[in-house]
Amino acid sequence: MAKDFEEKIDKCLELESCLLDVARCEHVGDKTKLMLILHRFGSRKVLCEEIDYQRREVENTGRKLNWTLRNAKDILETMSIRCGTCGGTGKITKSKYLRERDSIQTVIVSDKCPACDGDGSVEIPSEISTYVTLFVEAVAQLAALSQTFMQFSGDAMNMIA
Repeated sequence: MAKDFEEKIDKCLELESCLLDVARCEHVGDKTKLMLILHRFGSRKVLCEEIDYQRREVENTGRKLNWTLRNAKDILETMSIRCGTCGGTGKITKSKYLRERDSIQTVIVSDKCPACDGDGSVEIPSEISTYVTLFVEAVAQLAALSQTFMQFSGDAMNMIA
């Protein structure tokens, strides 16, 4: 996720840099350079639309980071994760087929999950909590970076648009 986030921010910065160059060329009247820059996009409007799209992508990734951060904090608080075997239900449901004379009857049977002992969650070892703590700190820093970037990017766009 961090690599994806970095790529989205880089793309957004590249596009915003192009828009700054466009604004500079418009200001000084350098139509040749302006045409060379906008040739890649077709028009200033298309460039601005692409920037808006990339900014939304960065925002979405920021939301995913915040969601991941909340889940990781929950893991640290409970020192457990949802059981992957039963999906957190605590039960394993199986279909059994009973054959009697000329008929077959389907019976649904639920047994206590052996992986979590019916609890729905599995405790994580205390050694892993150190790694989860580091992960939470890294994701928190990425989420903060996302908010800072969006604020800076928004301010810059308001100045040139």
